[in-house]
Amino acid sequence: MLKNTTTRTRLFLLMGVYGVALLLLTAVALWQINVVSGEMGGAVVMMGTAVVLLLILTTACGLYIARTITQSKEVIESTVNDYNRFIERVAKGDLTARLSVNGTDDDLNTLGHNLNGMVESMTRITNQIRDASANISVGAAEILAATSQQAASATENSTAISQTSTTIDEVRAIAEQAFQKAQQVAEQSLYTRDISQIGQQTVRNTIDSMAQIKQLVDGIAENILLLSEQTQQIGEITATVNDIAAQSNLLALNASVEAARAGEHGKGFAVVAVEVRNLAEQSRQATAQVKAILNEIQRATNMAVMATEEGNKGVEVGVQLTGQTGASIQQLAASIAESANAAQQIVASAQQQMTGMEQLAQAMHSINQATIQNMASTRQVELSAQELTTLAQQMEAIVDRYKLK
Repeated sequence: MLKNTTTRTRLFLLMGVYGVALLLLTAVALWQINVVSGEMGGAVVMMGTAVVLLLILTTACGLYIARTITQSKEVIESTVNDYNRFIERVAKGDLTARLSVNGTDDDLNTLGHNLNGMVESMTRITNQIRDASANISVGAAEILAATSQQAASATENSTAISQTSTTIDEVRAIAEQAFQKAQQVAEQSLYTRDISQIGQQTVRNTIDSMAQIKQLVDGIAENILLLSEQTQQIGEITATVNDIAAQSNLLALNASVEAARAGEHGKGFAVVAVEVRNLAEQSRQATAQVKAILNEIQRATNMAVMATEEGNKGVEVGVQLTGQTGASIQQLAASIAESANAAQQIVASAQQQMTGMEQLAQAMHSINQATIQNMASTRQVELSAQELTTLAQQMEAIVDRYKLK
């Protein structure tokens, strides 16, 4: 402003000098004209008049310039004091302070308008900061409440997940034991199935053997019956021989009688008759022994026939029992096979269940880890919300230092 005033003073001086020079030039021009026209007296008068006017104008310009400089200095000092008081109020936080500026268009008024505009902008910004701080405080409080509730829920979830994980681990251990037991049962079922198959084969072999035994017994029975028939035939032959021996003995006796009657001529015939009688006696004795032997053979044959019949019946019963046993073993084998298949299915299901429990345990472990990380993140958000609340309170405290109304 001082620089502007000095410039204006210099401008006024130049204008005064320019006016004086103009008057001098005018006076000189008029003088020359008068000289040319021969009016020397009028020129002198006019020149004196111009000098007087010039002195008056110069004096007036000097007085005006001095008065202007004095007034500008007072205005500048007053304006600077007003600006200092304004700046002190603003520095102390009073944003209601305003500068009173007139309508003149100079640098000080422009500065005053700019300062008022700056304080108004500061007032608007401070109000916006206060509103934002209040909103931040409310939002931070809501975030803090939400994060606290979320942290509590996350803690409960973590506890529940930990308990669930423990339960799943126990169930997985039980499932593993069930799988091992099912595997043992399956192995035992397979072993039992193999044994039942061996039993079935043994029963089939036994049935075949019993059939062969039955055939052999039937053959023996037929042979014994044939032997019995032949023994009967031998008995009949022996009876015939015994009859012949008796008749021979009778004939020998008659021959002996006739030989005795013949005297000397019948001695040779008597000897033959004695020999024949001896042979007949021996034949009778032999046939008696053969008969006795045949009786023993017949008795033994009858016993053998009865034994073979009983044996045949026993074989038939054995075949029936063996067949029933084979059927029972076959049914048992079918049941064992079904049990083995069921055991295999149980093993497969137990294995799938164990795999599923393992996957579930891993998933629960991952969920637990994620929950722990979520708890840490929630705790971090909670701390950030607390810091944000503190920061908002600090901002409100700073804004409260300013007077806005």
